[in-house]
Amino acid sequence: QVGTNATGLQQGNYAFIATDAYGCADTVIASVKQPSRTILSIAKIDSITCYNFSNGRITISGNGGTLPYQFRWQGGQSGNTISNLPSGVYRVYLTDKNGCKDSLNVTLSNPPEVIARIVSGNMTMKGQNMDVAAQVTPAGNYTYQWQPASVFGSNANRQNATIQLNSNTKLLLTATNAKGCVGKDSLEIGVVQPIKDIIPNAFSPNKDGLNEGFGLPDIFEIESFYVYDRWGGIIFKGNS
Repeated sequence: QVGTNATGLQQGNYAFIATDAYGCADTVIASVKQPSRTILSIAKIDSITCYNFSNGRITISGNGGTLPYQFRWQGGQSGNTISNLPSGVYRVYLTDKNGCKDSLNVTLSNPPEVIARIVSGNMTMKGQNMDVAAQVTPAGNYTYQWQPASVFGSNANRQNATIQLNSNTKLLLTATNAKGCVGKDSLEIGVVQPIKDIIPNAFSPNKDGLNEGFGLPDIFEIESFYVYDRWGGIIFKGNS
């Protein structure tokens, strides 16, 4: 190139030669340097705390190129930090002063859902001890809250409890982990009267349509059964 300015140069060393009208000349060696590549990187990810929450946060940083940087996120947001995010993939673009670009995908994962389940039968007998247990996934440390408080008393914050019910009752369980993520479950418990209050002391299977027989709720398992006539003689006996 001829003239006082040289343009369109690539990286490298260039010799500039100046010659006057008398043929005298001088030479200057100049180096044209290339800036380092513009690179995006993740500075910090604040993970989503609980399943399906929208409280994630991403901070990215730029390196190389020429300051200042411009950050643009797919969706229109700008700046090197975005917050209040649900799970998903977020794409960010970096442009430096000279228009050099880089892009990056950042993934925010959804944490597993806290699922609580009451492990128990769904029937019991009035006044009889009944065991209930809390089963929670994923495994971890949880605090527990059972309701009704009138049923659980001092056992309301234990994982497992023994209770007694006098009438049909709906049990409620809340399990909470260290991050405040909550799992809930409920279970209706049916209560039957004690067996002595259910089985009659007499019946008359004489086909008159009255007091022909009787039955028991499924909660009971019959181990042995005897039927006597009015004079005390055994007319039926059976064992499970």
